Amino acid sequence: MLKKTPKKLSTILGAYFIISIVFLGGLILYWTYYSTSETIRLEIEKSFEQKYSITQTIIERETERIDSLLYEIQLNKNLLLDISKSQTPQSQKLFETYIDKSARYKCDVIFIAKVDEPVW
Repeated sequence: MLKKTPKKLSTILGAYFIISIVFLGGLILYWTYYSTSETIRLEIEKSFEQKYSITQTIIERETERIDSLLYEIQLNKNLLLDISKSQTPQSQKLFETYIDKSARYKCDVIFIAKVDEPVW
């Protein structure tokens, strides 16, 4: 009669041990999955914010450069008058020197409007 009690006890302890290991393993797997997915989400957000910041800076710099080119063109009264009167080869070449300062700013058409001059 004494031998049956240890068998039941070892069976209960074995079952308790297996259930504890499964529960602990599941808990560790869940915690690992959650922390990994959270880390990946944070890195993706950081990457997006960095790309957004870089893109915004590039767009601002490019816009400022184009703005300065347009300002230079507007300051050159002879160029604007030559262009508004007729498209002579000289005025076209002069105009292209402003546009071709950098290969990144190739423009087909630029509209310049002033109060007392025609739109070009």
